[in-house]
Amino acid sequence: MRFLDNKLSLSATYYSNKTTDALLDIPQAPSSGFNTLYANAGSIQNKGIELDLSYEIFKKKNWLVSVDWNWTRNRNLVTDLNGSASILLGGLNGVSSRAVEGYPLGALWGIGFQRDAKGNYILNASGFPLSEVEQKVLGDPNPDWRSGLGLNVEYKNFAFYALFEHSQGGDIVDATEAVLLDYGVSRTTGNETTSTKDLKTASGATILAGTPFRGNIGNFGGGDVALDQSWYNGLGGFFGNVLEPFVTDATWTRLREVKLSYRITRKHLPKFSGLSSINLEFSGRNLWLNSKLKTIDPDSNVEGSGSGRGIVYFVNPGSKSYLFSIKLNF
Repeated sequence: MRFLDNKLSLSATYYSNKTTDALLDIPQAPSSGFNTLYANAGSIQNKGIELDLSYEIFKKKNWLVSVDWNWTRNRNLVTDLNGSASILLGGLNGVSSRAVEGYPLGALWGIGFQRDAKGNYILNASGFPLSEVEQKVLGDPNPDWRSGLGLNVEYKNFAFYALFEHSQGGDIVDATEAVLLDYGVSRTTGNETTSTKDLKTASGATILAGTPFRGNIGNFGGGDVALDQSWYNGLGGFFGNVLEPFVTDATWTRLREVKLSYRITRKHLPKFSGLSSINLEFSGRNLWLNSKLKTIDPDSNVEGSGSGRGIVYFVNPGSKSYLFSIKLNF
């Protein structure tokens, strides 16, 4: 739809798509002599909405100011895996990204803490949570929705463009922080704490009131406890193989791109050059990021461009880039 003499344009799309016979690695019994069988074994459903808006805010003489906005929401569901409970897409020993029937593709799979019917932790005698035996879905790496906002400003031969992007929701496992806690090199483990009352540790020992210790004070629902080395070397770190505490909201907002350009026209160029114009452009990408995950870009992934996602484990940090270009037009 277009309005106001084409200054305002809107578009909306709804889609429903079902993919059948998706190629997946199906786990096989070791007695077969193979670990997996690559076969057409999956059915995946996608439903979603896409919205686009473009508005010319101001256009007069040498000026042009306009904005572009988009919003999208996708709902994904694995509907059939040919009898398999789950299929590995990638990840680590303690947590993986999988195709699990009845869940979105890439669901985060691992061991969590035991909980009662109300969702509260089931605690041991010292006040610490107990790990489950069976693995389960810990989170969904797929965002609730994503959006982008672009601003374009032109004045004579100058042009400026900026693009902001936002991803809302979804989960990510910070396995890097989990390992650093176990090794005792995370900033969290460097705190020196003194409690005003006796505290139990994960090993069952008691730290008397007024005694300083290296670690922190936590509460899992049964009162204050001491999070010291015995906790971080156990269920509070990665080698306890319980990654549920490290499932984090992956929401982020970033300045994806900025461009500033200037066009030198024919009348300002030597006639013998044969040039019709010269474009000078300076651009930068990933210049600003805001997220709850402060140590790494939540859009990064241990599997790179693979199907598995939602896990960071000593991956390369997100990079900023700056580019200057000269374009000669004949």
